[in-house]
Amino acid sequence: MRIAIADDDREFGKKTEEIVRKHCEGIGEEADILCVTEGDTLLEMTGSCDIYILDVELPGLDGLELAKRIRERDEDAGIVILSNYEKYALPAYKVRPYDYIVKTRYETELPKALDGIWRERQRKDREEVYLLENDEGIKLLRLDKILYLEKEKKKKYTIIHCSGGENHSEKLPMEKAYVKLPKEEFIYINRGHIINMKYITCLEKEEVTLADSIHLPVSRYRLPKVKDEIARYWGR
Repeated sequence: MRIAIADDDREFGKKTEEIVRKHCEGIGEEADILCVTEGDTLLEMTGSCDIYILDVELPGLDGLELAKRIRERDEDAGIVILSNYEKYALPAYKVRPYDYIVKTRYETELPKALDGIWRERQRKDREEVYLLENDEGIKLLRLDKILYLEKEKKKKYTIIHCSGGENHSEKLPMEKAYVKLPKEEFIYINRGHIINMKYITCLEKEEVTLADSIHLPVSRYRLPKVKDEIARYWGR
């Protein structure tokens, strides 16, 4: 886990790092911790860290504006705001931080926030996998690696096509495989194919194009719904 700490008080930043490192060791999580004293320095690294611990009053780009920029680039980042004052709490929550902590309470509150972020990430990681069961055993497939699912014509099998040319076969009717997928990301385009909308590059007439130049037909019956779902997904 990569954790960034931004605080213009070097001594306070060092104490914060000690708390973070001790907590990560306690939960058995390896941590790569970066400490900076200016928001502009950290902005250049936005997207490369999992958790950001930000002081509000930073020289140059202040902590709230920095948090806003981070959130624009990384929806899933765990952000904790630290401040000497309560008055910044309301504007801080506009950037959806995990927690806002007054510095007088940071020694007890920060470990709780880190633990909450860690647990939330674990839960999300569990939700973002597909449990594949076949003759070879049980395997977890990352949902964001699945391009599309295809119905095997002769047998009650589902073929799962993944990025990088990796394919898996599961002895399961495709309609039952669909139950294990998040409906906001995967959609039927015809009786024999379910696609991951993340990989759509084009929908033209009655054909959808996925990454890796994969072309699949869209049935006329499903075409209006497919168009609506793609527009919804792209508009998120």
